[in-house]
Amino acid sequence: MYRVGIDLSKGRCLVFLLGVWFAWSGAWAQEESAKGLAGTATGAQERSGVSTGLGELALSRAYPDAAVWLDLEEGDRALGLFHPERELPAKGALLVLADAGETAASGVSGSLAEHLADRGWAVLTVGLDAPSPTIQRLLERPPEVVEKSPGDGEASSVMIDVMESESAEGGAEAAYRDRVRRVLEAGVTELADREYGKVALVGIGRASNHLVALSEVQQNLRAMIWVAPVFYPRDEATLVSRLGEGNAPPLLELYDSVSVDSAPGRQWALNLLRAGLENFVHQPAALHQPLSAQDGQSLASRINGWLKTQ
Repeated sequence: MYRVGIDLSKGRCLVFLLGVWFAWSGAWAQEESAKGLAGTATGAQERSGVSTGLGELALSRAYPDAAVWLDLEEGDRALGLFHPERELPAKGALLVLADAGETAASGVSGSLAEHLADRGWAVLTVGLDAPSPTIQRLLERPPEVVEKSPGDGEASSVMIDVMESESAEGGAEAAYRDRVRRVLEAGVTELADREYGKVALVGIGRASNHLVALSEVQQNLRAMIWVAPVFYPRDEATLVSRLGEGNAPPLLELYDSVSVDSAPGRQWALNLLRAGLENFVHQPAALHQPLSAQDGQSLASRINGWLKTQ
């Protein structure tokens, strides 16, 4: 009996150790699998120029009544939050693109949409993915590119390598810009399908860069509004040529009245005025730095008042 007891004790110990080993190996496999999926997703984000997601699935669950999924291409989609007008008859519709890295509800976007809806406007807000560090570096490049003639064959080879590298990176930047454009186009289509007619575009901060690109291909726009715009150097350098061809919609810029004197890069506004751009209005506004939900009500009043004149 004593020897049997020892054997049974050893058996229980062996079973226990095997159970621990299987549990640990299963947890390890799940962790490695999760890392692999995360790595795949991160790699895809890097290739598309997007550093992180906007948590759109969680956002759609937080706002189930407002969530609208916009179909893009190749199975891709983006989340918008729709705020119907709360005053009849409806005055029209606005598409709001949040600042880089902000969702359709974060920052000033959600508050602005609510206050515009209170004033009789239908509003669709969409988030703007933050560019990856590589894409951010490309976006911030200066517009001037100094070209030097190579002195010998070795220098020529180096220049070709640099050009090929910049071309590949430029393709990633173009893909990032193209996806934002497709999100905006899908938003305009969504509002048009709801029979709101011409749509006004609102860009917060760096979103203003992408509104200009859309206005070049979308001729049926009611107006374009920049809120505290921040332009990338190459976008800023071409504003006059892109908007001064007579196809630009009426344009309102609302800039921070406090920090504007110390902010660099305001030369573009003077260039637009000197170019005689029709229907360009820029107005100072008391805004928080950075913009916050507290700015929503005052911005909605300014936008509503200006749109009534268009």
